Amino acid sequence: MNSMKALASVVLLSLTLEAAAEETMPTAQQIERDEILSLTALAVVYRDWQKAPITADSRGHNIGSILVDKDSTPVFWARNAANKTDNASQHGEVRLIQNFLNCPSVGKYAKGYTVYTTLEPCAMCTGLMTLTRVSRVVYVQADPGFGHARDALKKINYPNVFDQYSPSDLDQKKALEAGFQNYSQGKENPSITDFLLTVEARNAFSDAEKQLSDYKAIYPENAAIVANAQAFVNKVPGVEGEDHLPDYCPTK
Repeated sequence: MNSMKALASVVLLSLTLEAAAEETMPTAQQIERDEILSLTALAVVYRDWQKAPITADSRGHNIGSILVDKDSTPVFWARNAANKTDNASQHGEVRLIQNFLNCPSVGKYAKGYTVYTTLEPCAMCTGLMTLTRVSRVVYVQADPGFGHARDALKKINYPNVFDQYSPSDLDQKKALEAGFQNYSQGKENPSITDFLLTVEARNAFSDAEKQLSDYKAIYPENAAIVANAQAFVNKVPGVEGEDHLPDYCPTK
């Protein structure tokens, strides 16, 4: 068993290193934009924070995503709703892309858009975003159990696989990944979604909302992006609201 785990770790490390070698490092201005918009995704989830225990009346897991256009303006959002819909496929990225593409005049693909998501996409979400030609994905927290799906698609030369990045210096990323590592100690099959119900995880998301609210861009060209992100989050319904996503389709 230990040898199998070691082999799996080596394979995952190989995939990660190969993928990292292919990626172009973003500019300092883009790194700041990625920080702003990652905070936005975290804030969207925090506005409807799910508390333990998750029941049939709960929305779903504390995971969500936003869709951003080529000008770094958020245009759509979605949160995991697997419980409320009684549908295990209703992950944040799935709901994000499916509902956005169903908006009037959007079209068949999401080419040119970036997805900012709070957790590294699973195989299902990775496949959907690849098939719909999402250009770039930025995730906050790595998922050691169900991540690396994008790297696996690259390994088999699957076409139209999106570029991927994670903001390594983001405080919330560090807090969530260290927190899950500690949470996993002594557990045979630690659940990352259970960790995302903890007070420690909640604090990281709460800090993101506050940081975005107080954010001052270093680069002047990012000031408008901050303002747009703040306004976007304020329009997302909170715990008493309803995630009726067609109501949030962009208007031309």
